[in-house]
Amino acid sequence: MSDTCRRPGGLEFTKELIRMAGLSPCRILDMGSGSGASLRLLESLGFEAVGVDKKESAHSVCGDIRALDFPSESFDAVLSECSFFISGDFEAALKEASRVLRPGGKLLLADVFFKTAAELKHIFRKNGLEIFQKKRT
Repeated sequence: MSDTCRRPGGLEFTKELIRMAGLSPCRILDMGSGSGASLRLLESLGFEAVGVDKKESAHSVCGDIRALDFPSESFDAVLSECSFFISGDFEAALKEASRVLRPGGKLLLADVFFKTAAELKHIFRKNGLEIFQKKRT
């Protein structure tokens, strides 16, 4: 499997996110799926993976992560790697992730944040999400 993703850590970091979240195969949305490398990885691990990106590809649908065209509570998990802050509206993307997650669902988010830890906690809570951090092993 080719790792054509353009983010720090590549697919090994995606695997680490899945492990840290304790995620087993489920219906998962990749917000900002880009080349589809993470989607292919997720599918190879048994996930029902759906991707959305600015450009449609063989692995994703065309859409805006700030205004998703999916019903509420339609995914068990959402993955986003280096997409929320470049979307132009981090909070809108976060709100959409929260909306499409089923109750008890998990958001696997890896991004560059230009906010303080307190500001991020406030934004996440405001959008119905809690931050759980685990140390990488």
